[in-house]
Formats: sequence, C-alpha cells, structure tokens
Amino acid sequence: MWAHKTVIPFQTAVKLSPRCRAWPTVCWLFIKIYGVFEYMILDRDQSFWIALSCFISLLLIIKWWIRHKKIKQKIEEELLIEKEISQLQFEESLGELLLAAKLKSDQSDNLSVKENARENSWEPLLEPSVPLQDASADSGSMTSLSCATQFTKTSKSTTVSIKRNKHSLSKSISSTKKSPKWRI
Repeated sequence: MWAHKTVIPFQTAVKLSPRCRAWPTVCWLFIKIYGVFEYMILDRDQSFWIALSCFISLLLIIKWWIRHKKIKQKIEEELLIEKEISQLQFEESLGELLLAAKLKSDQSDNLSVKENARENSWEPLLEPSVPLQDASADSGSMTSLSCATQFTKTSKSTTVSIKRNKHSLSKSISSTKKSPKWRI
C-alpha cells in the first residue's frame, strides 16, 4: 500500500542510463554542460548575465569572422577571374599584334615581290639595226635607221632577284629563331 519512491537527481539518472555507458565521453561532456547551465541559469546569479553577454559576444565575433572569411574569399576569386580576363585580353591583343606584324611583313614581301617583278620586267631597248655613222650616209632611207623595239631581260635584275631570294631565305630562317610569334 505504501509505495516507496526514491528521487534520483538528473545527473545520476544520466550516468545510470545505458546510453551513457556506450558513450562515456559524450555523457561526461553533457553532465558538465548541464552543471554549468544549472549553476548559471537556474541559480539566477549575476554571473549568468555576464556569462550570457560573453557568450553572445563570442557568437557575434565568430559570425563576423566567418563572414569576413567568405567576403575575403569572394574578393580573391573576383581578383583571380579579373587576372584571367586581363591575361586573355593580353593574349588576344598579342595575337592581334602578331597578326598585324605578319600582315605587314606579307605586305612588305608583296611590295618587294612587286619591286622584284618591276626589276625583272621586260624593258624596251632601242637598238638601231644600222650604226649611226651609216645612217648619216643613207639620209633618205628609213629602213637604215629603223629602230626596232626589242624587249630583253636585264641581267642586273636577275642577279638582284637571286640575291633577294638568298636574302629572304636567310631572313626567314633568322626570323623563325628570333620571332616571338613562333614561341607561342
């Protein structure tokens, strides 16, 4: 009829639970945290308010530090992207400059080819079929002073073109060694 009931404190009940035996470290940590909670909150001391303000301050500092790290990381990523974009723009401008230089060299080669062709062209030469002394003897005849227009190739231009070809070959060989466009 009479029931005997024993009141076990909370910390002892936690220690006797089977889960506490399976996880002794977690159980010990929980009991210590509960002891601090009981001392500060349930007793309602001034230390509770001091500890609470310190805890909230600590949480705010941690939150600010995490936010600062995220912002710093985002800025670093943006700077990295900006560097990559500037590098790509530099490479594109370098490619455009190399293309312009190549076109310029092609144009100069075209001009040299045109000059070479002009030097190699057929030049009209007036060659009298009869020397001028004989032409004075025959003043009435047009046939004796007939100037035949003949086109002959000058030997000077052929040697120049050969020199040009040798020069352009050595120039192209030296340009492949020194030119930055071949290094890319």
